[in-house]
Amino acid sequence: MKYEKTSRHGSNKNQSSIPARVPALDPVLIKVVSVTGSRNSDQMNEYSPPAASSLDDRTISQPAENDGTRKFKIGKCEISINSGYLTSVTGVLNAVEIVLSLIGLIVVSASATSACVTVYGDSYSFYEFTTSTWFILSFLRYALFGLSLEAVLCFKMIPWTLVILGTELVFSMFMLISGSVVASNDCFKGGYRAAAAFAFMCLGAMVVDFVFLFVKLRKEHPPTNNRFLIMIGIQPASNVQAPEYHADANMEDSKY
Repeated sequence: MKYEKTSRHGSNKNQSSIPARVPALDPVLIKVVSVTGSRNSDQMNEYSPPAASSLDDRTISQPAENDGTRKFKIGKCEISINSGYLTSVTGVLNAVEIVLSLIGLIVVSASATSACVTVYGDSYSFYEFTTSTWFILSFLRYALFGLSLEAVLCFKMIPWTLVILGTELVFSMFMLISGSVVASNDCFKGGYRAAAAFAFMCLGAMVVDFVFLFVKLRKEHPPTNNRFLIMIGIQPASNVQAPEYHADANMEDSKY
């Protein structure tokens, strides 16, 4: 009995002296757990709503960059400048048309003499009418879209792209006729020849502008049922056709 007790006590002492073994963790598993935890914390930070002060500062101080509109304050007035239009192809062509038509008008007016005006006065008057009118229309268009005035409530109902295409088509013919008339009736003066050259250069800018606007209209205009727009290439609206009527099939389903 004593031997058994001593053996039991000895076994207990040995068991208490042996430290407990902790299973070793896989280092790859530790890395995976740490990476997933960091990802979850990043996602929580990402989807957390911003503070009210930062949101207000962002929406007020930074304008929308999609349309390129920037707002400037001059005293109590706030001016919106559409830099997206001013730097676009149509905006640059619009500015070129303004400069060329103004130069042509100045040149033909400076080259006028009593002898030439007496003989070819009607030709020069038509040229002055064409260049001056197109200068005014181009300047109004540049100011309208450059200052984002087309987004004002009273101007939203106007289809500006169609209006610009129509005016450019009409005045392109006028510019071609007036430039050709002044070139043929130059009265042997270089000023009238230069005026005709500026008219043809302005005509080239108008044609390129017309092509860009026409392509833009066909790409961006939504599907429509307007026959004129469909005729110039706008995608027609998809009309859902009603199922064909068959008397026999309908009579079978009817309770009468």
